[in-house]
Amino acid sequence: MVDFFRVERDKAYRDPLPDGFAGLPPEVLFDLSWTDPALGVQDKSWWVGVNEDPPLPSIWVKYGDEILTVDTLRKVVVVTHYVVPLSTEERQSLESYIFENNKRMVQQRLDDEAMSHGYDSMLSLCSYGMSSNAKFAAEARAGLDWRDACWETALELLEKVQAGEVPIPENEEILSMLPEMVWPELPAGEGEQLRAG
Repeated sequence: MVDFFRVERDKAYRDPLPDGFAGLPPEVLFDLSWTDPALGVQDKSWWVGVNEDPPLPSIWVKYGDEILTVDTLRKVVVVTHYVVPLSTEERQSLESYIFENNKRMVQQRLDDEAMSHGYDSMLSLCSYGMSSNAKFAAEARAGLDWRDACWETALELLEKVQAGEVPIPENEEILSMLPEMVWPELPAGEGEQLRAG
């Protein structure tokens, strides 16, 4: 959809096209001296608007009030906006979204890895830390260390996002940033009894 702006004495105004003018070519709307005087637009013109906002420099700001600049060379109205900080409420909402999304992605990754080795969840894996079974205890210790490393990485990423150092990552990016789980290898036959959960 094309936006048109009323231009009068080198100033632009966000006024709608007069009735019956929609669909006319832009070049016709530059000079309305041909119109019926009763319409009261003979000394006015409507120019096409062109948005030329640059990308926002960080996720913690937004576009504010618009700035209309008449470009007489190109016969267009250049539309830009002031860049203003997010409100306290908007910032809190965005921070909450980022935190909850990261939390969900990391927890799912932890649980998936634990389940890939027969545990119900990462919590289940870590509960074997005091097991008398050497294999289960070693896996639990490795799981605890890996869980800590994953959360440390996620929290460091969150701090960088909040500081505006990095953009909000996609879910796949979050997962790719997490360290790999290294499952311990025990001598054959050691700790081979069956576990439940």
